[in-house]
Amino acid sequence: MEPKLISNLSRGAHTAQAVEAMEYRMLSAIQWRVNPPTALAFARHFLDLVPTHALDDAARATVMDLTQFQTELAVSDYDFIVQNPSAIAFGAMLNALESIGDQQLVQEFDRIISHFAKIDSSELQNLRICLYEAISHEASPQLATPQKDVAASSKISAQSCIHTSPRSVSE
Repeated sequence: MEPKLISNLSRGAHTAQAVEAMEYRMLSAIQWRVNPPTALAFARHFLDLVPTHALDDAARATVMDLTQFQTELAVSDYDFIVQNPSAIAFGAMLNALESIGDQQLVQEFDRIISHFAKIDSSELQNLRICLYEAISHEASPQLATPQKDVAASSKISAQSCIHTSPRSVSE
């Protein structure tokens, strides 16, 4: 919205210049962090790095769908809040690539991207496990019991920086 429109909406209480000044103060206070890249945005870029001869169009679409599903689960799960979107995207993509059965591509892609993106291998492995568990929990939530959730979360939390969600603590 234009500052002049906001000024008109305030019924003259604030000038367009005052609106611009406040906007600048707010953006400066948050250090211009208004639209950080999402995990899905990183996933799209990572998928672009996979050579075209390594995946046909159908496999590429399947990998993107599986990756998107995992990143959407991660967004809605408190356990993933401390993870970088790039790490979530990369872990989800490796899981998706592995699910289509190309282990050699997974290993090569993991080695190269982990190095350049500076993603720790052990943390990535724990993140991938958590994403798999999120999928399992989503697929069969009636099978999970609070005791099992606590045990699984505790095991992963002890190995990584993913914290136990308040909803997984048994009453």
